[in-house]
Amino acid sequence: MNFKKYLPTIVCGFGAAVLATVPGIKNFSCCLIVPAAAVFSIVLDKKINHSNDKILIGKALGFGFLTGLTATVFITTFEMLLTFFTRSNDFI
Repeated sequence: MNFKKYLPTIVCGFGAAVLATVPGIKNFSCCLIVPAAAVFSIVLDKKINHSNDKILIGKALGFGFLTGLTATVFITTFEMLLTFFTRSNDFI
């Protein structure tokens, strides 16, 4: 399996998750941070593969879905850890 193909989505999803746990920026995670991370993952993929080809819609949707999925998994994990250690969350 070629993990080089999925590395930009994992890196950008993790970065979006870290930014989404910051209290002031947390409100913009679904609208700005995760879509920007998806765009950045496509740019990273183009730089890694040294390609100047046009970005196809299927590739863009795939990268957006994988980046969003990775960000969601990491955001959930970080929120669970923060709730466990601080014994407080947004609902309390």
